Amino acid sequence: MLGIVVILFSAAGHFLNGLSFIAITIGIIGREFITYRFQINERKKGYFFKPEQEGIRVLGIIPGTLADKLEIKPGELLTKVNGRSIHKPEDLEDEIREASDHIQLEIYGDEGTLRHIQNDLDKDANRRHGFLFIESPHRLKNNLNAGGEQMAAKEKNEWLEWTKAILFAVGLVLIVRMFLFAPIIVDGPSMQPTLYDRDQMIVNKFSYYFKEPERFDIVVFHASSQKDFIKRVIGLPGEHVAVIDNVLHINGEPMEEPFLPEEDETSLQSRQNDFTLEELPGNYDVIPEGYVLVLGDNRSNSTDSRMIGLIPIDQIVGKASLIYWPLDRIQFVGN
Repeated sequence: MLGIVVILFSAAGHFLNGLSFIAITIGIIGREFITYRFQINERKKGYFFKPEQEGIRVLGIIPGTLADKLEIKPGELLTKVNGRSIHKPEDLEDEIREASDHIQLEIYGDEGTLRHIQNDLDKDANRRHGFLFIESPHRLKNNLNAGGEQMAAKEKNEWLEWTKAILFAVGLVLIVRMFLFAPIIVDGPSMQPTLYDRDQMIVNKFSYYFKEPERFDIVVFHASSQKDFIKRVIGLPGEHVAVIDNVLHINGEPMEEPFLPEEDETSLQSRQNDFTLEELPGNYDVIPEGYVLVLGDNRSNSTDSRMIGLIPIDQIVGKASLIYWPLDRIQFVGN
């Protein structure tokens, strides 16, 4: 599942632009961290109290304990236990310890409303542990210090786990971008009407690890050390290619190109698109092994093999077959 998410994020990174992608990532991490801190604070609540002269102010309870069973609420003031006034935590502990099997509490709510709570007591162990949040100040301080050290160690481990997870995800994204998939933006009108300027696509980099390019594949290749082009494969190794009267001929046989825009075959522009393989850079009779001939779909406005020559297959980055942006142009193209 993580791999799928990383691949999708790798593609989405270009779609959203770098800053948005980083912001979303930080937002997700921040949300998880805030959730984690909230859970720690919620656990800490059950161990705080504030002793006052007229009673004991409850600042938190531990879920599942006697305090929870008696429905004591944070912020309430506990004043009496079994009719005896209490002024410090030890008074409460003594009353619970000495009670037989029943307990009655007098509590003032946040708004000063007095209420009485009665309940049966369980075994001694439960009495002792039911009010862990009400201890003597000295014992509470020691317990909180020990608990704080444990929490600090746990937070350190959590940060370490987060760091490892982030580094792993970043490494996986880099691997995906380098060897599997990469986003590209079409630059210029040379592939119209199939592709338009600023179309955003996903390039499949691993497809040609297992097979050779096929005729009419749309490919991205290194035209120079600084520039990549996107064109369509027209001629394959061992073939002779010619365009006569705007019709593609492979080894002397005409072939249909349904992806081409309609043009007037008698126009001057149409005749200027005609060529034979021998006229291209290199003066080949047939396409040699390890090379392909590429053309743009917009033949009258494309820099392709007619100008730059045949393309080495090892310079092909990958196959571009999916437009993912703009949304109204989402589609598969090519073979």
